[in-house]
Amino acid sequence: MKFLKIENSFLDIIEDSNDLERSLDKEKEFFSKEILEILFHESKNKLNDNFIESVYSEILISKEKLDIFLSYLFYKNNIKHVFHRVGDVNLRSDMILQSNNNVGLVEIEKGNNLLDPPRNILEQYALLKSRYDLKQKISCFIFTSYLPRKRQDYWNVMEDIANITGIKIKTISFASLFLLYLSKKLSLKNLEKFDIVDGQTNHRQVIGESLLKNISVGFKGILEIEK
Repeated sequence: MKFLKIENSFLDIIEDSNDLERSLDKEKEFFSKEILEILFHESKNKLNDNFIESVYSEILISKEKLDIFLSYLFYKNNIKHVFHRVGDVNLRSDMILQSNNNVGLVEIEKGNNLLDPPRNILEQYALLKSRYDLKQKISCFIFTSYLPRKRQDYWNVMEDIANITGIKIKTISFASLFLLYLSKKLSLKNLEKFDIVDGQTNHRQVIGESLLKNISVGFKGILEIEK
């Protein structure tokens, strides 16, 4: 059982010592042997386009599967996390991350409705600052299946938010999260390094080029923005 509380301007996620074991049990129940071998770093399969397709074919079946998948990635990297409303605070974020003195607000979007998540993040950010006077560093993320295309209004919205509020919301695909996990670099600090400037991403550099040599540039918008 997890619990989120905010006291003295400090957000803390309380986790049960058995949470990781329960997460492992769910992984084994919900995912194929192929996916489990990848998660447990036991797979000898190449990381290529087909590999990404096979992972997505399982994790995008349902919200429950996706949540379990993401939860395992963060558990294994000692990043505390909760989904949705857990505790006695009025937060509505899809996910909240905590690592030491850093807090991450996360919106999760499997589909194409990517104009609501930035608005939701700004509301939650304002709530933590105004109502709870949070002193921890707050990072903001949108986790999505694929990066929006260049011609979509999404990137203009994100640029306006950064220019007006100074808040930089990082947009990261589920595949990038998974690949960062496989490169053993998954942390809030490294998630903050993901960036997009003038339509160009640095996601390959953050994850590590050597791990991604068999994943096509521009493949389905997981690492680069498609036109």
